[in-house]
Amino acid sequence: MKTLTSLLIVEDELFQLNWLYELCKPLADQVHRVRDGQGALNSIARHGMPDAVICDLNMPGMDGVTFLRHLAAHDKPCPVLLISAASQDIIYSVVQMAALHGVTVCDALQKPISRQQIWDNLQHLPRVEKDKGIRADGYIPNREELVSALDSRQIQPYFQPQICAVTGQLIGAEALARWEHPERGTLSPAFFIDPLYQHALVDRLSMQILEQAVMRCRQWLDRGIEVPVSVNIAPSELLDVHFADRVFAILERCGLPGHLLCLEITETEGYSDLPCLLETASRLRLQGIKLAIDDFGTGHASLLHLVQSPVSELKIDRVFVANMLDDGRYRSAVHASLAMARHLKIHTVAEGVENRAQAQMLRQMGCDSLQGFYFAPAIRSHELVDWWQNRVAAS
Repeated sequence: MKTLTSLLIVEDELFQLNWLYELCKPLADQVHRVRDGQGALNSIARHGMPDAVICDLNMPGMDGVTFLRHLAAHDKPCPVLLISAASQDIIYSVVQMAALHGVTVCDALQKPISRQQIWDNLQHLPRVEKDKGIRADGYIPNREELVSALDSRQIQPYFQPQICAVTGQLIGAEALARWEHPERGTLSPAFFIDPLYQHALVDRLSMQILEQAVMRCRQWLDRGIEVPVSVNIAPSELLDVHFADRVFAILERCGLPGHLLCLEITETEGYSDLPCLLETASRLRLQGIKLAIDDFGTGHASLLHLVQSPVSELKIDRVFVANMLDDGRYRSAVHASLAMARHLKIHTVAEGVENRAQAQMLRQMGCDSLQGFYFAPAIRSHELVDWWQNRVAAS
């Protein structure tokens, strides 16, 4: 029974391997064969995008790596099954490159390949539509809407619990911005963070979230529950010589001890003035405020910055957690990061923990704290205490 409308084979040697062509014919109405990437592009221009491509990497004309880049330029590139005699590290890099371009590689087979491998993959191909980053309803707020949202405090902190990996106790909560839009409901940062940056309003949001998070933390403390709160800030804010004083003023106004606040420094920006950053960071740490490097391993923070800065916490990015069970490279990266942090006496938090297996592996690796949907999503501040009390009662 045919499951595909069209299939494209891109491989010079496969002109001598008729068994592959014969194997594919029962699965597709049309099977096209070309010798290199340029031939594949010509075929797509002539016949349209196929349901899938079987592609080698090393070909005499345009190689498979270059072809994947060109394939990604199409609005909806089809999934690709890679076959190659290249080493696993090269194949791995190509798969990562394709994913970053938006091309789905359903599998990457190292030659020699078997009929069964091809058959199994072709019968379970994903139907992929490329995400161009445009939201489903196309909504992008303008500056006036963003300013109004900030003025009326529509953007509020939700809190995602952080759980001790050993005891299971609630030991912290990260403040995550959510826009309570009067017409569109609760919006995630995907709708408003980029526009805030574009209109130079992100620093204003950071200070609002910081102040509201500190206030909520004070309210929890008044109810007898000591839960430190973490708030995201950009490295550029640490380059402001007045930033530390503003943080101190918020803590004093709310009556919150500094040790209950952690500032998470994102790696999305480079450190243009390291002396100034170290000055601000040191002043914050002197008041007991913790500093964490967020999304570790995905941005600009170097090992030198990690050693030089008075960092007290390291957050393992969710991309490593998501892939560590099935990919030894990601698993090794997590293990190395945790070992390094342990030797530097830095607390570790793993983000994006989605299941029990991930939690168990991170616990075995020595991660200190866990955060993710396996425990709870980001919830409103008044729900956090109830969530924890219900969790304690259930145990």
